[in-house]
Amino acid sequence: MFVVAVVFLIGLIFVAQQIMFQYTFLDISEPMRLSDSHIIRSLTNDINRTIKTTFECNGTDDSFERYLEELDSVLKREETGRIYVMYVSKSLNCDFWDNQPPAENPLNLSVRITGLGKDTTGQFKFYHR
Repeated sequence: MFVVAVVFLIGLIFVAQQIMFQYTFLDISEPMRLSDSHIIRSLTNDINRTIKTTFECNGTDDSFERYLEELDSVLKREETGRIYVMYVSKSLNCDFWDNQPPAENPLNLSVRITGLGKDTTGQFKFYHR
């Protein structure tokens, strides 16, 4: 009986320890999700990856122009209720779609995030190739 009681107590202590670990878990990714520079970096990385892998600039359902329209709607839907406000201004010129640096780029993007006493602005140029 003594062995059964010891095994039960050890199991009880283990369960209590696991429950306590769940409440004391430190989430170090939370500040990065709220960081304005992380948001801008994530947005520009997504746009850069998409412009490099998209074949057409406009005219098809799978075009980059369609992606930018979808991005606008997602940003408007996601930004409500957040602790920051994001302004995205873009200029897409499909005539320069196949240009390479230092020639004229097809997409100019201006991003501004305000909130939490910060005001971060960035100007970005993207090329298809």
